[in-house]
Amino acid sequence: MSHWRINISEWGILWGLGTEKQAEEWRRHKCRWEGCIGQKRPATEDEIENNKFESLSKLLGESLDNLRFALSALDRARGGK
Repeated sequence: MSHWRINISEWGILWGLGTEKQAEEWRRHKCRWEGCIGQKRPATEDEIENNKFESLSKLLGESLDNLRFALSALDRARGGK
């Protein structure tokens, strides 16, 4: 597990705790959603001491749950089950 600073240009900064793969996946997902660019990098010691970090695995799980719910609602609206 590592501490990450993920900056999404149209959204803000997320302080995330997880693997590099999780950090990249969250950055990519949020950039697509917001329609913007983003950058990730390891957090500095000072940033680690002064910010609250969120679990990237939890955030990714919530994002997938929200996406499934939205797709299900869209399918129902189009007459699916």
